[in-house]
Amino acid sequence: HLTRLTNLISLNLSHCTEITEWDFLSSFPLLVCLKLDRVSLNQQAKSVIIPSLRNLELVSLSDTCLTDNDIFFLSTLPHLSNLSLRGCKTLKGDSLNSLSNTTTLTTLSLQTCDGLEHLNFLKFLPLLVRLDITCCRHLTEDIILQLSNFTKLQNLKIAGLIRVSDKAKQEVKNNLKDTVVIY
Repeated sequence: HLTRLTNLISLNLSHCTEITEWDFLSSFPLLVCLKLDRVSLNQQAKSVIIPSLRNLELVSLSDTCLTDNDIFFLSTLPHLSNLSLRGCKTLKGDSLNSLSNTTTLTTLSLQTCDGLEHLNFLKFLPLLVRLDITCCRHLTEDIILQLSNFTKLQNLKIAGLIRVSDKAKQEVKNNLKDTVVIY
C-alpha cells in the first residue's frame, strides 16, 4: 500500500533489515530525501532503482555494507547535495572519485569510514562546504594538512583522527579562517 503514495518526497527506511526487494522505490519518482541506514541493498537497488530516482538531494546510506565497487550509482544522481556514508567501513577512497560527476554535492559525511585511506576525491567536489571525517582512523597528518587548500569549506569535523596530532588539527583550523573546524 505504500506504493500508492506517489507524491512522497521523503522516505526513511533506516533499520528496516527485513526488506530484501527494493522495486517499490520506483513508485516514488518525486523523492528528494531517502534514508536507508543499516539496510542491505541488493545489486538491483544500487544499479537501477536508486539511480532512477532523479530528484534525490539527500541520500543516507550510513552503516551499510557498501564497497568501493558500489559507489558509482550515486554519481548518476543529478541533484545530490547531501550524502552520508557514515560507518561504511570498507570504503577506501578511490571509488569516491566517481562522485566527480556529482557537481551539486555540498555535504559529505564519512564519519567512521575506517577503510578510508585518502581524500584525493575532494578535488572533484568544488561545491563541498561541509565535511565530516571524524574517526577515520587511517587518515594521516599529511592528508589532513592538505585540507588547508579547501577554503570553501564552512564546516569541517576532524575529531578522533588517531594518526593526526592536535598541532596539525590546529594548523588546519588556523589556515581555514572562515571555517568552523571541530576536533
